[in-house]
Amino acid sequence: MSFTFFESIGATNVVIPQKNESGKEGDADVVATFDHLRTVYCVQAKLHSGETDGWAVQQIKDFTAQKDRMDDGYSKIGWVVTSAPKFSVECVELAKEHSIGLFTGPDLARMILESGIKDLDKAFV
Repeated sequence: MSFTFFESIGATNVVIPQKNESGKEGDADVVATFDHLRTVYCVQAKLHSGETDGWAVQQIKDFTAQKDRMDDGYSKIGWVVTSAPKFSVECVELAKEHSIGLFTGPDLARMILESGIKDLDKAFV
C-alpha cells in the first residue's frame, strides 16, 4: 500500500499508525482520511503466499471498531490487501460478516489503474 495511491485519489491525510500505541486495538498498516467524503480507509496489508487467513480480518475489524467509537462523524472502511492469490474460507466469511473489503495484488493493481494513475513509477514510492 502506498501513500501516493491514496493521495492521488484525493486523501487529505495518510498515515502509518504506530505499532506499539498504548490502548490500541487491532492493527492497520495504512490509514487514509478523505475529509471531503468524511471517510477513513483502514488497511491491513499482508505479505503472504498461499492464502491469507481470518487473522488479517480480525486485526482490521478491531482497529476500525476502535476508530468508530471516536464518534467523529467519519465512516470507517476496513480493507485487507494481500500478496497471496486467495483468502481462506474463514477469512471470506468473517470479512462478509463485518463488511471488510478483501483484495489480492491483482485486485489492487486493477483499482490503481482504474483510479486514473498514469505514471506507475510514481505511484509506488
